[in-house]
Amino acid sequence: MIFFGDGPYYLLPPTNLDGNSIISYTPLIKKPKSPVHFIGLNSISIDGNPIQIPTKPAKLSTVIPYTTLRTDIYKSFIKIFSKASMGLRLPRTKTIAPFGLCFKARVLEFTRVGFRVPQIDLELGSGRNWTVFRANSMQ
Repeated sequence: MIFFGDGPYYLLPPTNLDGNSIISYTPLIKKPKSPVHFIGLNSISIDGNPIQIPTKPAKLSTVIPYTTLRTDIYKSFIKIFSKASMGLRLPRTKTIAPFGLCFKARVLEFTRVGFRVPQIDLELGSGRNWTVFRANSMQ
């Protein structure tokens, strides 16, 4: 969920709780002469295993239906995600462009938070973690 502005943010069902009191904040980074917004990203972890990445802003998109990463980060991500998925004995299938690692979705175990796949954590520039829960990491 992304909120823009200073709030207050009231969530459903109606409550007196201001959502601002329970959410994390990380600033959007705007680069001159670019229509794109970025966030500070310090690291990515898969099931607690960190991927070392250069400290640079990461691009956010609300247009692309899946996340894109710079090639160097993507290669490291796939390597560590692949290793973590082997530990879970996830059944693989042939890859379909543009993805470098694919699984047989019809036989993946499903939990209350989505497919049983490795958990992804983004450590943001603000020092907070953004956990990409299983239901949001694989469809």
